[in-house]
Amino acid sequence: MTNNSLPVSEEIGPDLLGPTSIRMWPALIAIAALIGCGGGGGGGGPTPTPTPTVSTTPTPAPLLATPTTVAVNGLGAAYAQPLALSESAYTGAIAETDTCAGIATVSPGSGVGPTLKETVTGVAAGTCVATFKDGNAQTATATIQVTTGGVVIQSRTRDH
Repeated sequence: MTNNSLPVSEEIGPDLLGPTSIRMWPALIAIAALIGCGGGGGGGGPTPTPTPTVSTTPTPAPLLATPTTVAVNGLGAAYAQPLALSESAYTGAIAETDTCAGIATVSPGSGVGPTLKETVTGVAAGTCVATFKDGNAQTATATIQVTTGGVVIQSRTRDH
């Protein structure tokens, strides 16, 4: 029977067991860890560059009120003014709240995009604000100014 094993000093190598070599082992282990050699070092290859995460959700277009100030110069349907809400490529709900009680009505008051057409009708002189909100938590506001004053023209005939 033949013994194929080498003495311990020959398996590791005589230089690696000497006093000078043993003191250098911590430095060699640190270098091996930095370059990825040895166990747990990630296979010795370079660390891959992380891939940036790209959002697949598009940024919603802004919700816009046109005009931003609605001037209603009289009371009732004859003086009603248009107000449009728009948000490109948005087909969800748009809801309205306002501070217009007793001053104006905004109708229909809610609907769906991408364009919602409202009608503003004066009830009494004053100023109020209509706020519109979409499903993306975006808002648009319109200031409503209702006036009732005007010029009255009277005609008189003179007898000569």
